[in-house]
Amino acid sequence: MSQSVFPTQDSIKCSKLSNRLVWLFIIVVVIVHIFIVTWMSFWNSPNGNEPGHLAAGVYTLRFGRNDLYRVNPPLSRMIAAIPATYCFGIDADWLSTATNVLSYRPEYEVGTSLYFKNEPDKLYYAFVFGRLMLLPFSLLGAWTCYRFAFLLYGQAAALFALILWCFNPYILTWSATINPDITATSLGIFCFYLFWQWCHQPSWWNTFWVGGVAGLLLVSKTVWILIFGILPALCVLACLFYAKNDQCRLLLKSFGKLCIIFVTSIIILNVFYNFSGSCKLLKQYSFISASLSGNSSENSNWDKNRFAQSSLGLLPIPLPQDYLYGIDVQKYDFERGIPSYVNGTWSEHGFRYYYLYAFLLKTPIGVQVLILVAVVLSFAGKQYRSDFFSEIVLIFPLSIILILISSQTGFSVHSRYLLPLLPFLFVWTSKTALVIFDERFNFVKTSRKQVLLQVLIVFFVVWGVISSLSVFPHSMSYFNEFAGGSCNGAKYLLGSDLDWGQDVYHLQHWQKKHPDARPIRIALSGTMPLEKTEIKYDGAIPKEGDGTNVLVAIRPGWYAVNVNNLYGKKNEYSYLKNKKPTARVGYSILLYYFGSEEINVLRKNFKLPSLEEEEQQITAFFEILSENKSDVDSKRTVAIYSGTGAASDSVDAIATLHEKENISHEKLTIQNIRSGNISKYDLLIVPGGLSNEMADALGNEGREAIRHFVHSGGGYVGICAGAYLASSTFEKFLGLVNIKTNHTQEYMPRIGILEQRQLGSATVKVEFSTEGKKLFATNQFENINYINGPIFIEAGRSDLPSCITLATYRSDVYSYRFQQGTMPNTPAIIAGQFGQGNVILFSPHPELTEGMESIIHDAVRSARKGKIKN
Repeated sequence: MSQSVFPTQDSIKCSKLSNRLVWLFIIVVVIVHIFIVTWMSFWNSPNGNEPGHLAAGVYTLRFGRNDLYRVNPPLSRMIAAIPATYCFGIDADWLSTATNVLSYRPEYEVGTSLYFKNEPDKLYYAFVFGRLMLLPFSLLGAWTCYRFAFLLYGQAAALFALILWCFNPYILTWSATINPDITATSLGIFCFYLFWQWCHQPSWWNTFWVGGVAGLLLVSKTVWILIFGILPALCVLACLFYAKNDQCRLLLKSFGKLCIIFVTSIIILNVFYNFSGSCKLLKQYSFISASLSGNSSENSNWDKNRFAQSSLGLLPIPLPQDYLYGIDVQKYDFERGIPSYVNGTWSEHGFRYYYLYAFLLKTPIGVQVLILVAVVLSFAGKQYRSDFFSEIVLIFPLSIILILISSQTGFSVHSRYLLPLLPFLFVWTSKTALVIFDERFNFVKTSRKQVLLQVLIVFFVVWGVISSLSVFPHSMSYFNEFAGGSCNGAKYLLGSDLDWGQDVYHLQHWQKKHPDARPIRIALSGTMPLEKTEIKYDGAIPKEGDGTNVLVAIRPGWYAVNVNNLYGKKNEYSYLKNKKPTARVGYSILLYYFGSEEINVLRKNFKLPSLEEEEQQITAFFEILSENKSDVDSKRTVAIYSGTGAASDSVDAIATLHEKENISHEKLTIQNIRSGNISKYDLLIVPGGLSNEMADALGNEGREAIRHFVHSGGGYVGICAGAYLASSTFEKFLGLVNIKTNHTQEYMPRIGILEQRQLGSATVKVEFSTEGKKLFATNQFENINYINGPIFIEAGRSDLPSCITLATYRSDVYSYRFQQGTMPNTPAIIAGQFGQGNVILFSPHPELTEGMESIIHDAVRSARKGKIKN
């Protein structure tokens, strides 16, 4: 091909007919690309990061601050948040004070709060139009790939580059998502395209063009701080390449303009950050990453600065404060590590080969073959190459980015970090079109043997397009034929490579098409709150582990689980892996159906009662509760636990209620229980308080006394802490019912280990079951006070009967993001049997809720001493 230093439009001409066909082809490809991105923008639910990005964008536009989601510069989120801020009035819980703790990233909690602070329909359109606001960047990337390839390799190559961009699964996925990746990717190739032009024509006009776009590039993603090293290096290489002509002298004279490019870019960066903290001395920063703090100890690297005592500490840093802190926090995340999953293996850190591995599995095979062909052609002859410098402009940034991201092995969960190098690869690979067309878009005259290569190249291009579009609109979950298709993707990668919460709306649509698919239990992680959708479900899926026998917990019906849970590190749903899914929602949510016959066969193999036998036991148990409640003439003597761990307000409220009803009651101490005095009462009420303190204070003797009392026919009513105490969660608890409580733990930086149960306090909405409405004579829905009550889950014990759910939570309470979605559709009130005794447990506090106190009286009447019907 032509070795012109800087090809022009006039040097690449084709016939008028060809030109019309080319433009028609371009229009069709671009329209299809816009359609796909728009469709996914409307149909895909918000993924794991989008709420945080949208909330941070609104935060920046509204308050002019960038300390929320500081690991990413604000350009993309600011643009995406324009509709949310100025058209829909989206609001959130900003947690402004928390953002000052560098290691704590509150953007996830603030993002989650969007769901609870805004109407679902309004928030839906805020996400949709926020995504569409970023679509022009995808089109900019498409145009730049086309134009760059056109000037380097000709018209046919330009069409190839356009196709590779517009139909790549990565590009399609992240073009329909509120995130900085597609913006950074498009601006990246655009900036280097302009810089390539600048190297040939370093005019003042081009200088400010490059400086302006470089500034926007810095505001798109922090990885592009690399331009301060890459651009000068390319400039030096250009001088070496053009050493024998006037172009070298021109570039040498223009090194001052390169400085102006950098100054312009830094000014633009600071404008977006309102010059906040700019030119602050390096020694005045407090870093948390080992790289910048100089301390590799995770527990002692807070507020350190390795430069504080050196001469470098006196340097003023022209970068905004939050920009530099964002780099520090991102580096800290890589250093501390995040559990990562590759090829069926979990690791506490990442894998060096992860990005190449993900590229091989998530890039269409046809495209990979074209890349190999491009490599061969580059060595086959100069007709398949542009000039050396132009080739380096494509290969050098691509290589630097790949080396950088592969060197960061703290975690391997987002192969989308590959995106910035893709357009360079697309443009360079587009040279394969030169096998078919020359630069003037004329067919290359070849031998019969060479025709086969031309046909194969066209075949691989078409194969790549069809393979990508075959999963529409689920491009995020795309896996190629090497992986066995997207259905097998979970065997190799998880997280944003497959399942990032994007299919919740598709599950909602599936349920509307299958209204009879009930009851349905759901276990989804990293998704939007299901109570903010139209999805109706019936609790969580039983988990394995901690002694749980899932055969006891499984009930007939549907089970929807996402692949992140199914292949999760804790392996809590392994019993589903060997069962063939009944249906799929996208490629990230699997649906299983368990029928009564199937469950009974499994139960019989493990010598468990059949479902019918269990149902008869439950029915007989509820009849006892109902008969006990209806026996209003029977006298009852009630003991109220008031020992260590009991909350005085709960104890007093219960005592007051019994005084009003003129029910004989007495406050019991630890010593009263240990001495056996409990046996003279009909029922024991254990109030709210601290369950661990109660268990420790009772000791083995006290706990055994309560177990014996209930097993012999005594009643037990537990409220909050009393419910915890009665559960089968720990050995030191009473184990009266076939129920555990959720005690999942999570580490929060600067806070420590938190338990899932520490949700907070609020007024919650509960829905009473048919049995609950009969037993408590209440409305279907009620609001009850909640204070860190237990989240009940089935224990799966084969030695205890199943419990009856009397009321279910229909609202959510949480203090941290990892707790979000824990409460809805879990039991709020349950009843169970222990030997001859009846047990009723409350997670919330009806005794502290005005108008709901009568529920306690109903529970006392129902759970009093009685005998099991045979």
